[in-house]
Amino acid sequence: MEEFGFLEIVHQLIDNCQSGFFLYTLVYFGLRSKKPKEKLRDFDWSAALVVCGVSAVYFIVYACEMVNTMLSEESRAHYHQRLVSPYGFALWIPPLMYMAFPFLLLFRKVRENFLTRFIIAFLLFFNFEKFVIIVTSLHRDYLPGSWSMDSDAMFPSIA
Repeated sequence: MEEFGFLEIVHQLIDNCQSGFFLYTLVYFGLRSKKPKEKLRDFDWSAALVVCGVSAVYFIVYACEMVNTMLSEESRAHYHQRLVSPYGFALWIPPLMYMAFPFLLLFRKVRENFLTRFIIAFLLFFNFEKFVIIVTSLHRDYLPGSWSMDSDAMFPSIA
């Protein structure tokens, strides 16, 4: 059985809460037309506070990881190299997405507008690491014209 550290468990809980908020948003807008709005507004306010609290915990964990990274000279140089790489934007978008956007839900207009709420919930649901994996795997040249045959062996190997 695989053992998880404290930070891995916290990250998993944060991801689960943010993914659950997306599913809750879909159910909320489905029920909003059928149920009394006062009860749903109170429950929705509580859900927005939970997501903001989870985002605050994410900020604390992220700040602790940054301080821990900056303590070592070798990891500091590696981190600086990642910042100036072509995909350096990937280091700053997730914290902004996971920390700033949920706090927009504290405003009633944002919380009750379907489009803005759906966009915020979708950004929380769609893990940015998945986006980076998709973009980095698709940016390579996979066109059939760039394929070549390896003819070093007597019989070509099937890969």
